[in-house]
Amino acid sequence: MYMRVLCGVVLGVCGVAGQAAESDEGWTGRADLGYFSQSGSGGGKESLTAKAEAARNFGEYRVENQAQAVSASDDKANSGTARYLLSSKQSKKIAESEYLFLKEQWEKDSTSDFRYQMNITGGYGRELIKNDAHTLTGELGIGVRYSKRRVGKAETSPVGTGALDYKYAISKTASFHQRVGVEGGTESIIARSLTELRVQLREELGLAIGYDVKREFSDNNQRLSLTTISLSYAF
Repeated sequence: MYMRVLCGVVLGVCGVAGQAAESDEGWTGRADLGYFSQSGSGGGKESLTAKAEAARNFGEYRVENQAQAVSASDDKANSGTARYLLSSKQSKKIAESEYLFLKEQWEKDSTSDFRYQMNITGGYGRELIKNDAHTLTGELGIGVRYSKRRVGKAETSPVGTGALDYKYAISKTASFHQRVGVEGGTESIIARSLTELRVQLREELGLAIGYDVKREFSDNNQRLSLTTISLSYAF
């Protein structure tokens, strides 16, 4: 059943994408780079984060690409973590505030029970609130996930996703962003939260303060949280 729905979303999003090329509005996006270092008699801590996102509209169609890399180390605990995430989402408006989407995601996380996981999901999204100051969007999706375990066999299983994305334009130069999401499958459930405050310093240069949390519920539950201060370049 879920495969039939996913195929329907694929056809709905990608079926006539070529017809929208005349309405191409160009790429927009930003790149963030953050670094944190602390040292003392108790040891040292370091973290490096890099994020990039780019989006492009083709009339009723939209493409959104994201990449993220996180590296953190703690001398006192003699440990380090690394996480890499790539995702791409293609969507098509079906009404003024509604759309269908297809999303592909790949993640490698050193704290996870899995060497890497790949998702392909399709679903429905809706703008629940949209005005000059506030935007709230909700999404529901279904699809399949391939999980390569560190120990044991790889698994392919159905996955369901849900997300809420809230943005608040505090002023012309400051904004607040809160996103929560969940990916539920038979082998693991992953919950994510991103809280972010952005301030535009100049036309293209900004400052971002973020709190990123990932929680994995599997055979061995894992939690990773990271606070970052980053320089942001918009294009």
